[in-house]
Amino acid sequence: MTKQEIADLISINLISGSKIPAEKHREVEYALLEAIFSVGFLIGDIKEVDCSNEYIINNFETTGLGKNERLGWAICNGQNGTTNRNGRVSMPYGDSYLTMRSLGGSADSVLPLHSHTYSQLRRDQEVSTNGSGVTAINKDPNSNLTETTSSTGESAINKNLQPYIVTLFIQKI
Repeated sequence: MTKQEIADLISINLISGSKIPAEKHREVEYALLEAIFSVGFLIGDIKEVDCSNEYIINNFETTGLGKNERLGWAICNGQNGTTNRNGRVSMPYGDSYLTMRSLGGSADSVLPLHSHTYSQLRRDQEVSTNGSGVTAINKDPNSNLTETTSSTGESAINKNLQPYIVTLFIQKI
């Protein structure tokens, strides 16, 4: 409801005298509440809300459409004309990210398993190099080159998510 429409409702109520019907009071009150809760937001604006699951149940239909305190808003789930932000974090517009609403990344990224190998020469060995790498030449035939391999990383999904907190994104509709 526009500011003018609210002003008109108030004027009609005042003109009608002291016996204003309850439904007229309610109409003005709901219009004022809607105006208060939508101050500063335009259709399409998105805001982040830190709330409980109970709050979501009490203020949004199962489709995500707002009710009660969130009348005029909807959860950003791709329904009711909203942007689908489920499971996504924001990437600021600019430089390499110039296409609005483009998607990227993956919740199923794998941190690859890889290994490192290093060699440790014993004191009683002499080292020479050739074109293909390092070769150990033993002074003592019983002396061996010691090689150690260690593995790092983990081959599994969802192991490299950034630290996160789950919040609710809603959009003015």
